[in-house]
Amino acid sequence: MVLPVLGLLGSFMQARSQIAAGKQRERDAKLDAIQIELQKRQSGIIAQQNHNTRLAMAWDAQSANNAFDAFRGVSATSQSVKAYTERNQRTVQTDIGRILSDATIKKIQLQTQADRRREEGRWARKAAGMSAFSTMLGGISNFHSVM
Repeated sequence: MVLPVLGLLGSFMQARSQIAAGKQRERDAKLDAIQIELQKRQSGIIAQQNHNTRLAMAWDAQSANNAFDAFRGVSATSQSVKAYTERNQRTVQTDIGRILSDATIKKIQLQTQADRRREEGRWARKAAGMSAFSTMLGGISNFHSVM
């Protein structure tokens, strides 16, 4: 009589620990997702810094070119200066567009990772619950067959 009761009690204890393990895996997944979202924010900040740096470099280059042209006596309205300035502006716009596009893609990838990690945690908890239920049923079945 004692052994079947101990077996039943053991199956309930095992089921309880399976549920606790599933809940812990879900908590771990949530923390991982938070970390990934922090990486996403950091990626956005870095992209903004790169954007600002590229603009500053373009501004500095344009100022240096204007000063050099003034030194040489070349008019700022000449066709060659206008063409050069327009080409540089297009290059800067292309570079900034690329920086922002890359940042957007990176943010989407990181958010997808975070969402997927949260989902994995939810499913781990659900799977642990199902496993615990199965363990309890097995313990009850064994108890019933012995009694």
